[in-house]
Amino acid sequence: MAVPEGGSLQSSILFSILVLFIATTAYLLFIRSLPGQPQSHQRRALQLFSWFFLTEFLAYLVYCLRFIDMYLVSVVLNNLLYLCGVYLFYCGVRSRYQLDISRKILGFICIHLLALGVLLYWFTAIHNEIFIRLPLALGSFCVPVLITFSLIRQQQRPGNLGDRVLLLCTIVTLLLLPLLYPIFGYLLQPDQQGQLMVMTLVTLTLETLCIGGLAISYIYDLIDKLRSDANTDKLTQSSNRRYFFKVAPQFQQRVAAGEQISLVLLDIDHFKQLNDRYGHQAGDAVLRHFATLLRQHLQSKDLIVRYGGEEFLLVLPGYTPAQTLPLLQQFQARLRQSPLQYESEELIVRASYGVAALHAGQDIDHCVHRADLALYQAKANGRDNVVLDSPATAS
Repeated sequence: MAVPEGGSLQSSILFSILVLFIATTAYLLFIRSLPGQPQSHQRRALQLFSWFFLTEFLAYLVYCLRFIDMYLVSVVLNNLLYLCGVYLFYCGVRSRYQLDISRKILGFICIHLLALGVLLYWFTAIHNEIFIRLPLALGSFCVPVLITFSLIRQQQRPGNLGDRVLLLCTIVTLLLLPLLYPIFGYLLQPDQQGQLMVMTLVTLTLETLCIGGLAISYIYDLIDKLRSDANTDKLTQSSNRRYFFKVAPQFQQRVAAGEQISLVLLDIDHFKQLNDRYGHQAGDAVLRHFATLLRQHLQSKDLIVRYGGEEFLLVLPGYTPAQTLPLLQQFQARLRQSPLQYESEELIVRASYGVAALHAGQDIDHCVHRADLALYQAKANGRDNVVLDSPATAS
């Protein structure tokens, strides 16, 4: 096979390797510079993305072996490493969405790599057909890109621009792989200096699309986290008062459209005494325990707000005040049956409840005030009971 001799080819190879080495190092340093991730799936995703860059760079180094009389090894191993790199990217995306990488998925990847390796060996060592190998390899690369595209479409979160950027990057990759590489591959003589530049371009394209999507998606993930932190009470993981008043107009619009919505104001009984007797750490444990039981008891459409101190506010769509009564009584029974184990003590938590209906055309502050009056009456009645807002108070 004709290969240019002299320093021209060697210079091109060294230049291409240097360019890719600088780019790969920059991408890896970028990943290392990102703030520490609190969750294991996020750390695993960044590790897999790092391995993607290393594998793509290693694949290019193996590609260059064909210019030093290692043609067969270069063809087979180079394409297998590129395919492995794209699968690493797919696994990184799965980890980003907190999805496990099952044995079934790993088995499919291994079978795909093995099948491609056998076919590449056949069409290189036994029948040297470059114009069969090329579409075979490109078709294999498109498989993990397609399943990555499908995965992002299924898992993308509404309003998260980072997900849309990752989706766009996979679309561009799908367009570039079948078009850019074959156009130059068929126009240029196989394994000549021009194709060296094409491989450099393909590798850089894959890495740049990955880092671009990763960088922008990470930024928007961070924005989402900051927004979530601003709307969440850190101790109980419930929504906070700021978030409640932010979404309150939506509930008023739903009531105006004819939907029934009830507000419940809850207050943990004798919380100050508990704090004084056991300490603030016990108080924090009680608040977390109470919020956890609430989340387990209510539905995902219901809003749980830590309104202040030991007070919680529930927004229950689809409920009239009378319909909330059995729901809250069941929760009272659940509280009694689920004491908090704190150190050597067993703490039984009690609460009082005031319920009011949100009416069309009425300010939500007024509804909260009516629920507060009902809660005050529940405490006056001896605590650990439910009081519904009276029609006179509502008017």
